[in-house]
Amino acid sequence: EKMTFFQLLSVTLNAGVPITKALRTIADEIKNVRLRKVTLGIASRIEKGKKLSSAMEDFPNIFNASQTGMVHAGEVSGKLNEIFEKINHETEKNTKLASQLKGAMIYPIVVLSILGIVISLMMVIVIPKIGKVFTDAGLELPPITQGLINFSAFMQSNWMILLVVLAAVIFGLKVF
Repeated sequence: EKMTFFQLLSVTLNAGVPITKALRTIADEIKNVRLRKVTLGIASRIEKGKKLSSAMEDFPNIFNASQTGMVHAGEVSGKLNEIFEKINHETEKNTKLASQLKGAMIYPIVVLSILGIVISLMMVIVIPKIGKVFTDAGLELPPITQGLINFSAFMQSNWMILLVVLAAVIFGLKVF
């Protein structure tokens, strides 16, 4: 949406459309409700006498300091159209990079998820059976093995608590 915003702004300004009219026209084309409101907010701030870069600074969650700084430089130099093309190019590169990073992270997440499921199944199904064999034989187990069997018993008796903790961790990571 931001790429489209900067691209449309560049095109409309190249066509000689005044900035406030360009912003209001672009707002009609934007599907994202939040960005549409921001675009209209920028237009109204410009109508009240603010510069475009200053109006964009009022929305730091949408426009970063680099973008507003470049717009300010474009206002000062009189090359705002070129700046919007550069911002559009940078936004496109960043979006492509973010997409590639997400794609690269999917494989490790899937592998780790499967590994977690396999370990959980082993702790709940396999280890208790092996532990029972050792217990029935009356053998004294090494501390590490006994600890593993105790942890397995803990997992079996507290599986709901562990699921809630796992869900909380996943939610926390997603929020982070």
